[in-house]
Amino acid sequence: MSWKTANERRPDLEQLVVNPPTEYIGYRVFPSEFKRQQSGTIYYVGINGGTVAQSGRSQQGGSISKTYIASSYTTFSCSEKVGRFAIPAIEVDNMGGVEKSDEVGGRAAKRSVMAAIEGAQAVALFGGTSSVYAYSTYGDFFATVDAAFADVRLYAGRTALVCAASTYRDIIRLPEVKERLAFTGFNFADPSAVLSINKDVLLSCLKGVFGVDEILVGDDAYWGGDNAGKAVICKLPSEEEMSYKMNAELGKTITYQIEDTPFAIESHPDETLRENVYDGVVYCDVKVLNVGARAIITGIDTAAAAAGKGLAVNVTGGTVVTIDGGTVGA
Repeated sequence: MSWKTANERRPDLEQLVVNPPTEYIGYRVFPSEFKRQQSGTIYYVGINGGTVAQSGRSQQGGSISKTYIASSYTTFSCSEKVGRFAIPAIEVDNMGGVEKSDEVGGRAAKRSVMAAIEGAQAVALFGGTSSVYAYSTYGDFFATVDAAFADVRLYAGRTALVCAASTYRDIIRLPEVKERLAFTGFNFADPSAVLSINKDVLLSCLKGVFGVDEILVGDDAYWGGDNAGKAVICKLPSEEEMSYKMNAELGKTITYQIEDTPFAIESHPDETLRENVYDGVVYCDVKVLNVGARAIITGIDTAAAAAGKGLAVNVTGGTVVTIDGGTVGA
């Protein structure tokens, strides 16, 4: 039985599912936009509102005031992200043959580039200049969410709440959220009981509670860290090519085109070292085009921790709040 893998591009390995059960969510927020050059300039539209139709003009004379619609532009540079993995010939035999070796090596190669892209997409969503709303006091969470909604309402796309898995768990522990969920048929005497509900069922209910089209929960490895306790209300761009030229959208993952996929997986046997090699490669740049299409909510983790003790604290204003017989000072 030969240990050697094929020496070619591997579309079959590019289809492998990686990172279950969380899955990657970055391409939902920043869909891929293919380019045939690695760097360049893209032109996109912003919000062309804020003016009122002219009135009072004489029918027979007087010029009409013009509002010019102009594109903004930004530059992009698609940098390489690459991962290489090797499986020795003896391990190919231990795995039961080349087919299993390809699956293991291809999955590792795909995960490496997908993880790199996911990290870049998370940084783009939470970074830079944006509207920030600090949630701190019990009773204000949905008011904070509504304020974020108001900020993004004029932009194109489906409305989404995006956060890390740890932040998602904090959100569903908030008393305000559990009170709203009670109206959908759920009632929790134990705050942790909400976590026992089937995730898909809970997400469906939460969409109605928050009034969003999508709730995207990302892996803490990419969406947590410095972003722990934060959630983003944003508009999800269209997956159509060049959609940002027609509508004011959040952004895109600009991708130097490798045939028809965002990334490539390749395999080849190394006869000198007697091993199979699997490469994953992508060239991309995640660009935020309209910063107004996102708003960041902070302080969720602090509020959830306080709520877990039967308390709610105004962590930004220094107010002393008493709930359920407990008192704390910020």
